[in-house]
Amino acid sequence: LLPPFMQRYPQLQVELTLDDRVLDVVAAGFDISLRIRRRLPDSSLSARALGDVHQRICAAPGYLAQHGVPQTPNELQRHSCLAYSLAEKPGQW
Repeated sequence: LLPPFMQRYPQLQVELTLDDRVLDVVAAGFDISLRIRRRLPDSSLSARALGDVHQRICAAPGYLAQHGVPQTPNELQRHSCLAYSLAEKPGQW
């Protein structure tokens, strides 16, 4: 998204900040914010969907050798999971 935007508007200066913090983007002085969310917590902001985010379930070969390969989604309940802690529903498979 960024390179075509910068080519179209070369007079703009772009400062890219990558951060996981939950913050007030207006109070922080941002003009635009890209977020991976289903809905905005603040109704004074406007949003537009840019695309989908697909999640994958991955495991190291050593983990699968030790704990077995799950054959059904229900079997995931007995497995360890590293999940993104700032997700809307952390820990949800």
